[in-house]
Amino acid sequence: MSRKLCLGLLVGFLNILWIGLASGGTYPIHIQYQRTGSFPLCKRIGGTLGLNPIRDKRSDQQHVGRYVNPRRVVSYLECIPAPLGKAIEDALSQCLSRRGVKVTLGLKWDGKEESLKSIETDSALMVEVERFWTEGTDTIGKPKTNTSIYLTVRLGIKREGRVVTRQIFTSKALILYPFSPDRIEQMVNRSLADLFDSFLSSIM
Repeated sequence: MSRKLCLGLLVGFLNILWIGLASGGTYPIHIQYQRTGSFPLCKRIGGTLGLNPIRDKRSDQQHVGRYVNPRRVVSYLECIPAPLGKAIEDALSQCLSRRGVKVTLGLKWDGKEESLKSIETDSALMVEVERFWTEGTDTIGKPKTNTSIYLTVRLGIKREGRVVTRQIFTSKALILYPFSPDRIEQMVNRSLADLFDSFLSSIM
């Protein structure tokens, strides 16, 4: 093999390596809600619940976070399933169904007490995502990951003719080294579970 050919192959390899380092990547985050509280859900909200399509009010609805490595290369986090509203709907529905609550998706409730009389389920739930973001950085041996979630939740209880509204927020920091999408996924889902557990326990 000629010296010129070897040099060409080396330059090509370095170009490929540089592109890979500069472009970062995208990592999937599987959204789940594993309830840890032991409170009886059916006691207050009834056996059936209608869930409005979850509204994502964030400006960047494609990503749920990013990680910046020591080279300042950015990798993004995307939720599964997508979009985020669908992921949270599925997580809520699956968790509540396992606890004996029959969930109906696609409810069209306006969030007002007066309209509770017209819904067919015992309760209605509306969730708006104000913030859902994980920021991970690693600058010269100082790794840090912060997850912040901010939701507005409205629960309408038909038999009481009442709407409970809460703005719930959490922010958690973790020293995470080396970068691990699996550990970030656990951190995100733990934060989400803490929020919903706190909300549901507060209305029991």
